[in-house]
Amino acid sequence: MSMAFLFMAILARQNAAGCGASICSQILELSLLMRSDGKAFFIAISMIVSPILGFLRRYRTDLKNLYTIAPWRSQIRASESMAYADYTLICIPYDSGYRNLRMGAGPSHLIAAGAASRLEPFGTVSLTTLEAHLPFKTEIGTAFELHREGAAAVSACLMNAGRPIVLAGNCNSSLGTVAGIQCAEPDVPLGVILFDGHGDCNTPETFEGDFLDAMGISTLTGRCWQALASTVQGFRPIPDENVILVGGHGADEGAERVLSKSAIRRVPPQSDIFGDLSRALDQFEKHGVQRIYLHLDLDVLDPTFGRANNFVPDGGLSPSTLKKCVWMIANRCTVTALAIASYDPAEDTTGSVANTALEVLSIVSLSQNS
Repeated sequence: MSMAFLFMAILARQNAAGCGASICSQILELSLLMRSDGKAFFIAISMIVSPILGFLRRYRTDLKNLYTIAPWRSQIRASESMAYADYTLICIPYDSGYRNLRMGAGPSHLIAAGAASRLEPFGTVSLTTLEAHLPFKTEIGTAFELHREGAAAVSACLMNAGRPIVLAGNCNSSLGTVAGIQCAEPDVPLGVILFDGHGDCNTPETFEGDFLDAMGISTLTGRCWQALASTVQGFRPIPDENVILVGGHGADEGAERVLSKSAIRRVPPQSDIFGDLSRALDQFEKHGVQRIYLHLDLDVLDPTFGRANNFVPDGGLSPSTLKKCVWMIANRCTVTALAIASYDPAEDTTGSVANTALEVLSIVSLSQNS
């Protein structure tokens, strides 16, 4: 009988080494061993437990990174720790090339405020923080370096069946996120829906300022920075017909000129916003667009409800209207990736803007899992 029990243990050991042994079958075998031969039992135990411990030692880093959410833990590079999580929070804590300053402080603040806990009811959560490594940092150079890292992080997450959530200082991070989606899903038509208090449709030829974020949508649609955008793996310009801009009420003259000549659909706050948004989504469906990148610049919120940053224009959305719009979108489309950007916690003195951002996380997660 002892030899028979040892034979069963060997089979269980082989299964455990291949990660295919069921816990129930091992418990059954062990219970039989306990009833017969104590010596065989202890030998079998060692044969079963040994490969399991070896497996845990071999993959301990991956298992540890399965649930890496605390902002004070060591930074994780984009290529790591995303194979097992249902959600990956991709933090890009930069504003105009500066780390953790102004809107660059937004991502870590939202993590500390509980961004991960809003996702936990719907799956496991991991965190990866992107870092710029150029020895001499400039706004343009750092931005495109982070776009390339962001594309790799988003693509890796999607190809491992995860859901990327990007928390970024600047809204031009959308370039890397879109490129990552296109890299992972090259044959799927992608729509882009941006909530933004500004037009973000300037080009170097229409803009007298010095802020790269003023050109985010123009870069996404191929109107400017084409050579640098081509260095971001997977990126292809998004057709105007596949872009919806909700807000845009603070667009300057240059952005207005570009928008007026484009086929980008605009949903201004002063309109029949729910009707206009629904009709814009109808057009997406006609073009076969069902998967979207949803981008939320928090300065789309009217400053009477809280200031997201120092650039917030008047006439924006209320938190209630924003959340209803997001609910409509998330229930009609598949949100392939979500980004929240342009949040300066120093301006949000009451914390109301951060709360709204976290509620948006909950809405999207709930609707995509229902």
